[in-house]
Amino acid sequence: MTTMLLANCLCYAKSENIVDSVKTKTKQMEQVLIDKITVPKNAILKLINRLDYNTSLLEKQPGLIKNSHYEQIDEQGNLTIITIAVWKDVDALNSAKTTIQEDYRRNNINLPEKLKEWGVVIDRGLYQLKRDSSHISN
Repeated sequence: MTTMLLANCLCYAKSENIVDSVKTKTKQMEQVLIDKITVPKNAILKLINRLDYNTSLLEKQPGLIKNSHYEQIDEQGNLTIITIAVWKDVDALNSAKTTIQEDYRRNNINLPEKLKEWGVVIDRGLYQLKRDSSHISN
């Protein structure tokens, strides 16, 4: 019985080490922040001005590897924007978030309130790159 308990404890400890190892590796991996932003046509200019400002601020931050924006306008004139920002690691991403939040505070901007007022919806996800075929040419 004692041997079984010890084996279970060792197995658990080993799995904890594996989980910690995966978490550490994930923190060191490139972090890909992907936003889908849905903008009503009457708020496009306001949102684009804010997005351009944020983008210029973010592009000055250390650790930003790539920043892309894709746009589509639907039949009603509403805009959908997909942004993809690739960061060196979690620390670079968190540092950039802090910079943006400090800028909002300095300029007395409550972005969630503004987005709600404008009717803008953001669907955000944080991903880690698993495969990249960008080097393939036809």
